Amino acid sequence: MTQGSITKARAKRLQDGLNACLQARFSVFNKELELQESLGHPRVI
Repeated sequence: MTQGSITKARAKRLQDGLNACLQARFSVFNKELELQESLGHPRVI
């Protein structure tokens, strides 16, 4: 393995971790919006 491919693999892993984190945060955000709407509050973004 060259230095470049190691860095590329590490960057890919970082990107995947970041995407998973964003995905989780976004789904929590959506759940909170749904909860607020079901309680009768207007949608606020």
